[in-house]
Amino acid sequence: MLGSGRPFYIQLINARVFPDQASLDQVLDEINRSHDRVKCQGLRPITRDETEIVKAGQEQKHKEYRCIIRTDAAVTEETVEKLNNVRDLVLEQDTPLRVLHRRSPLLRKRRVISVNARMLTVEEVTMVTKDVETFSHRLL
Repeated sequence: MLGSGRPFYIQLINARVFPDQASLDQVLDEINRSHDRVKCQGLRPITRDETEIVKAGQEQKHKEYRCIIRTDAAVTEETVEKLNNVRDLVLEQDTPLRVLHRRSPLLRKRRVISVNARMLTVEEVTMVTKDVETFSHRLL
């Protein structure tokens, strides 16, 4: 893993007893013992304000994607130039099928920050939560 991983939180709804730090440490140990590839650290209670910080952090982080696009249409320099001129494009993305079991089926706004296209490769810098296929399929 690079760095310390992604922050996350778990919301307890209608909890009758709030877990103390010893209980959280037991949960942490169980997670770390039961999975080879999943490790957790620093499990602790947080405030509502801290949950907002985690949510806000997603908007500011960027992720780069690289994909190969196969198309029957002719790809010209003009097509590549059109892709390279994309800046701060806002897309509406349906909830992907692979996460539909844990997320509401909503239309979410996602932003493509920039694109660096070459004749064979397209690279995008996007918000962390945007699917690369959504943008690529809509453009071609």
